[in-house]
Amino acid sequence: MISRRILCLGLSLALLPAAGLSASTAHADDAGAAVAGGVIGLAVGAALSKKHHHHRDVYYPGYVPPYGPGGYNPAWNQSFMPTPAVICYPMQRACYGVDGGFAYKWTARVFGY
Repeated sequence: MISRRILCLGLSLALLPAAGLSASTAHADDAGAAVAGGVIGLAVGAALSKKHHHHRDVYYPGYVPPYGPGGYNPAWNQSFMPTPAVICYPMQRACYGVDGGFAYKWTARVFGY
């Protein structure tokens, strides 16, 4: 990603003067310049990375999300198992075996078909 590269470049520029700080600590002015350079490098790197960081949701005209902010209808969660091998869904008015196949006998027994 471009923004990640720019951020890494900014961080490397920020850490470069700090590396020079450990090599020569004899002058206080050099230390101050190294710290200032590090801070400026971090600021430039952060500014450049935010500049190219775009998140956009792409929707086509007339698109409506299938579920609102509250999620989907909680009635779909009201499944039950009349026996350990069968799952029934009241919203579908159908029962299925645990293998996923339609359970004709249990659908007729539970929902009256």
